[in-house]
Amino acid sequence: MKLCPYCGYANREDATQCRRCDASFLRRPEPPMAPKSYWVGPAKAQTVRRYALALLTLGLLMKVCWAGYGPWPVIDYPPCAEMRHWLEPVLLYLGAAGYVCGWVLRFI
Repeated sequence: MKLCPYCGYANREDATQCRRCDASFLRRPEPPMAPKSYWVGPAKAQTVRRYALALLTLGLLMKVCWAGYGPWPVIDYPPCAEMRHWLEPVLLYLGAAGYVCGWVLRFI
């Protein structure tokens, strides 16, 4: 016996539709779904996140290596010391903001 998936009525094995609710047992081919259109898309958003992580990593490396948080000597060359004060926060904040933007852009 073939049970109807909708009403549970027991039908004959060779039945093509239910005798009680007239539901069809034959599978109809489902129409192919169109791919969702994105302005940016997941692939480009992943690229944005990769670059943002690189900036964030570079900013953290500058903070650890140039600020004296490790057992190594601090780089105190005057051009590097002047750059560190503005470049380090730019890389950190830009990297963090870029990663969040890349995460949001994957849905747009």
